[in-house]
Amino acid sequence: MARCRKPVVVMPVSFMMTVGDDFKEKIVRFGDEDSNEDYYHPGQSVTQHCRSYVFQIGTKTKIRFIDTPGMGDTRGLDQDDLNMQHILSFISNLSHLNAICILLKPNESRLNIVLRSYFDRLLNFLGETARHNIIFCFTNTRATFFAPGNTGPLLKSMLSSSAIKDIPFKKSNTFCFDSESFRYLVAKRDGVEFDKYQEDEYQQSWASSVTESDRLLQYLCEATLKPYPQNEWRSVEHAQFRINQMTRPMLETTRNFFRNILVLQRNRTSRLIKLCPIVLHHSSTICYKCDRTRKRYSDFWILQDDLHIDSDQCKDCDCPRQNHVEIDYRLEYELSDEIGTESFPYMKSTVEQLQTTIIEFAKFYAKKRSLSNQTDPILSTLKGMVAEEKEHCSKNDPTCLNPFLYYILVNFRKEYKQAQKTSMLTDASINLSSIYDLIEKISKIDEIEKQMSLIKQKQKSFIEKYEKELL
Repeated sequence: MARCRKPVVVMPVSFMMTVGDDFKEKIVRFGDEDSNEDYYHPGQSVTQHCRSYVFQIGTKTKIRFIDTPGMGDTRGLDQDDLNMQHILSFISNLSHLNAICILLKPNESRLNIVLRSYFDRLLNFLGETARHNIIFCFTNTRATFFAPGNTGPLLKSMLSSSAIKDIPFKKSNTFCFDSESFRYLVAKRDGVEFDKYQEDEYQQSWASSVTESDRLLQYLCEATLKPYPQNEWRSVEHAQFRINQMTRPMLETTRNFFRNILVLQRNRTSRLIKLCPIVLHHSSTICYKCDRTRKRYSDFWILQDDLHIDSDQCKDCDCPRQNHVEIDYRLEYELSDEIGTESFPYMKSTVEQLQTTIIEFAKFYAKKRSLSNQTDPILSTLKGMVAEEKEHCSKNDPTCLNPFLYYILVNFRKEYKQAQKTSMLTDASINLSSIYDLIEKISKIDEIEKQMSLIKQKQKSFIEKYEKELL
């Protein structure tokens, strides 16, 4: 029946076949071109960004499959790390996950360290409870009679050594497919000839893959497979992701409170500087090597967010990509018409709360860095802020308050570093519940909440951009 109908694809496919007695190579392509699917650089992950495909199952159920970049990219571990960061960022916008599908081939002689490390990282991010939602999908299994093959024992060994124990690997959560029958249908449509034996083999492969696909869908829709809600994703990795995400809103809010406190200390009737975050509808960066526009607000000079269009090569300057920092929103400023006298006690107490929280995050990052070599985004951002205020000070404007802000930030950075050094000398472990409590508390500060809202809005638009609904 499948041979009588035109194949349908939701993403383009491309593969090479050898045909004829002289084994002539033929490239078969099918489907519309898609910039998200790169088949022209072998070894690199074909899928460039996470993309979701929504299928209607019956009359009441929709299933969203999320296609992600793969690991083991030939561009190196840095690219693998970027891919993993992208995956974690993408799924963090979802309310829940029903299943985490790990795709493997059945004929591996060993499971490489890249797979092991990123498998552990994914599970460390999602937390221990995610074990119940893991599914193993084996591809290209016709040669192993639709079974896990040599990879099975290797996978069992990897799971037994995982930090998260008791991850199930059994028939009920394991599915074996083969795409050769689909390739056969596409190639036949492209004029490739097959003999009777090959057609019979592909027909059997098709039937087995359909059976496994039906079993997978049934498993996903069963009531016994409980959704894994995001509010249960509790782990050191997830907490780190949350803090990383709110680093800019948190530190920009803190710096602006410092500004306004200094303004009111000079003149209690002065107008306050107000943060005005603006949503961005395209990927943008700030280049920290290029000169940025300076504007004065009340008693402060402030560098503006001069945006550059984000791409592999910046279209606005010749600076290297590593000098650019991607941002989710543009930060503008205005003077508030409200007189600041009544706000002074609030600002003092709020900035103290922020400083205390940031110091606790310093200890968290110190402990976290003892487990990995990842950088500290809070310290990096503080360093950038100190450099900005130092630049303003170099203009020698005696009427501005930037030198006082520079002094405050330098001392706060010293306090941050000292807290990390002290933390490293203690045996105290990370108190995860306390860290999550701090995250939730400062997330409710109005200025931070507004900036975080725009980050979520930007991420939501990204998901919608890379989503296809197939009804």
